[in-house]
Amino acid sequence: MEIRQNTPTDWYVEWDAQYGKPKTSVKIERTTIKGHTRYLYLAQNLSGFKTQKVHYHGKTQYRVALFNPQKAYAVQFNLDGDAEGLKPNAYGVLVFGGQAVYTSYNLK
Repeated sequence: MEIRQNTPTDWYVEWDAQYGKPKTSVKIERTTIKGHTRYLYLAQNLSGFKTQKVHYHGKTQYRVALFNPQKAYAVQFNLDGDAEGLKPNAYGVLVFGGQAVYTSYNLK
């Protein structure tokens, strides 16, 4: 898993030389699913996110939660300046390690 920082003012995220290196990365060793929550087990602590220490030895020492409240939001914005050019855009909200994460969906 790689954590990258994007610019919230951009229309879309473009991975180029500026965003070439991730802020942090860690290997996911195991995953369990309970309801709308996925628990990702890691061998080392993931800096910047709320992790829980679950074991003292082995590859699954830390756990981070990915919660999907299953809420999606739709926004319409005008790209061309005319009233008929409204393009819908949708995004979902996830909670990863205690922080809200937004995922974009392309609607055509």
